[in-house]
Amino acid sequence: MPTIPYKKPWLSHADLIQQMIDRGLIVSDPSAAAQYLAHVNYYRLSGYCLAFEIPNQRHSFTFGTTFEQLRAAYDFDFAIRDLMSEGLEVLEIDIRTTVAHHFGETYKAFGHTNPANFYRPRPVSGKDSRLTFDHAAWIKRLRDNVYHSKEPFVEHFRQRYIQATNGDLPIWALSEIMSFGSVSRMIDGMISTDQGTIASRYKLQKRNLVSWVHHLSVARNICAHHGKLWDRLWTSPAEIPVGNAWRPPNLMNNQRITMTLLILYHMLKQIPDAADWAADWQVRLRKTLVFLPESAVTPRLGFTEGWFANPIWC
Repeated sequence: MPTIPYKKPWLSHADLIQQMIDRGLIVSDPSAAAQYLAHVNYYRLSGYCLAFEIPNQRHSFTFGTTFEQLRAAYDFDFAIRDLMSEGLEVLEIDIRTTVAHHFGETYKAFGHTNPANFYRPRPVSGKDSRLTFDHAAWIKRLRDNVYHSKEPFVEHFRQRYIQATNGDLPIWALSEIMSFGSVSRMIDGMISTDQGTIASRYKLQKRNLVSWVHHLSVARNICAHHGKLWDRLWTSPAEIPVGNAWRPPNLMNNQRITMTLLILYHMLKQIPDAADWAADWQVRLRKTLVFLPESAVTPRLGFTEGWFANPIWC
């Protein structure tokens, strides 16, 4: 595609606030608003403006939109992202533990290095030679993680055992430095019976486990990088399982945060040692949702009365 020169000038915080005013935003205290932009980058805040702009009229705010509404949307996103990060941390640790324990028991300490312990790479179609699970690429990335890790336990293992194991860690140690994405790919590459064992802990079908863990790994990365979450339209949504809890009015669609919160809580409350924590997490989530921002996109998020009455919350 042809490119054009970038000619947008640097603007002071005060100039940026004036630009927003010129686009229809109501700012009661321009000085305080400019100070806020000194803390929250204008380019970051502009992502929250989109929910308050006139459709098909870029950078024109709907009549009556205030700077306080933008701040409220930002604060709500901060709160919901913080809660989701908490839940994802608890769940990710549990998934890592479950995967490492089962795989170690079934295939021993270094079973993850053997591609025969995963489903056989096979063509997606008769003419497509791409592999459905690339074990070689997966294990290479993990070995790179081990090589570059500065964790004390890895340093200890490196000094004591690394030559005898060709640089590999046992799965129960490796799981501590694997990314959630690598854990997701490992689950995706497991033999069906192994997937079933992991899925049973969370009362899921195997296909839902694979889809949900992948989706949550994406959500986790967004949270880790402080990305905008509340009105996100997921490009890799979680698969909708069977059952009325996953149908309207309990759930409107699977492309909004409403689906993410539901699947996260469903999995959290299956963890025996985290059940009480999950119940408290749900209470805090409900209190946060009271402050859901009012904007043109809010009705599309799926926070309906049916969603709040969903049996999954029980």
